[in-house]
Amino acid sequence: MTQTKVDEKTLPIAAAPVEAGFTTALSLTENEQLEVELLEAKPSLVRALKRTVGAKLTEEQFLLYCAWCAAKHVDPVGDAYAFPNREGGIAMGLKIDGMRALARRKAKYSREVELLLNEEGNVYGAKCTIHREGDPAPFVSEVLLKEYRKGGNWDVMPEVMIKKVSEATCLRAAFPDALGGFYEPAEMDNAPS
Repeated sequence: MTQTKVDEKTLPIAAAPVEAGFTTALSLTENEQLEVELLEAKPSLVRALKRTVGAKLTEEQFLLYCAWCAAKHVDPVGDAYAFPNREGGIAMGLKIDGMRALARRKAKYSREVELLLNEEGNVYGAKCTIHREGDPAPFVSEVLLKEYRKGGNWDVMPEVMIKKVSEATCLRAAFPDALGGFYEPAEMDNAPS
């Protein structure tokens, strides 16, 4: 990773290839302002990303999102998401595939995700168990459908959605340094707008 010297401190510059075909760099300038620069960008690709993935973002938010994806080594189209928040900032997160990718970079692990059924055979939740190589005990997460069910995909495919939430919750517990604070879009469906 490239290093830069700022005020007698050496800070890393995140410069990572993104599968979308361009590289971003994130660094601090002399006056500690965030500077984001697209390097070797294919203009048509950047415009297409801005029109689709970044359609609701300002130019600055879009550039921050691209730099964040590069720093995390995640695909800005398939692994991550971003949307403006009420305070005028930007909320960024990872889809379940992005969470899995970051977790795999931290440690070898296996996962089991199962639906929880009541006596009548109806789904009432999901349970995820993650076994991290080298950890003596597994990480377990159980989530209840009644806490997350809410229109859209939750009405069409509740089993898929609740399994994603259970796995995302368990991945955060098993890999807090890599995934702490990141939420899967299925969880965000229930966030206040």
